[in-house]
Amino acid sequence: EVRYAGELRVTQGDSWIPDLVVVESPAFKAKATKYEKMLQTVYEKSFLKGSLRKAKVVRFIKNPASSRGLIIHFRLALDRRKLPSHVDNTELAVQDVLLQELMSLEPIAFHNVAVDIDSLHLARETESVGVEVGTVPPTPQPREDDVQVIKVEGTQEAPGGAIMIRKPSGSPTRKQEELPQQ
Repeated sequence: EVRYAGELRVTQGDSWIPDLVVVESPAFKAKATKYEKMLQTVYEKSFLKGSLRKAKVVRFIKNPASSRGLIIHFRLALDRRKLPSHVDNTELAVQDVLLQELMSLEPIAFHNVAVDIDSLHLARETESVGVEVGTVPPTPQPREDDVQVIKVEGTQEAPGGAIMIRKPSGSPTRKQEELPQQ
């Protein structure tokens, strides 16, 4: 199993309410279920179909930049054995599937919400981080030497941009200049 901690900021189409602080509240459960289903749909309709074991929303945070929207913290767990054999970089593939959905003019699951793609962060978790899918961690703070950090540049208004992959322990950085446009 390979696990990822993710974060994204919804800017339109959804809003923050104080009940979202309480994980056991009906409001949290309903909104978490909504976004979990959206994430599951995205991955099940992608080339990673069948590899997603679980999508779990672990926390909602009020958008500090605006009175609108909210920040979603989530976890993804994928079955390494079911990943396509042509996928060399799992982190980039998992990131790309979600990024393409968020940038698409005809999204599969994120129909009625706008997401700031600059806010999308996804980091692979390792055994030493000790975060299990389905638990609520204090804050996803993976250690630099345990993960590859993937940074996405670009906006919904100007799709494209670049994906920067910073490898741990001083490895060289690789930059993919242009993303395919949809």
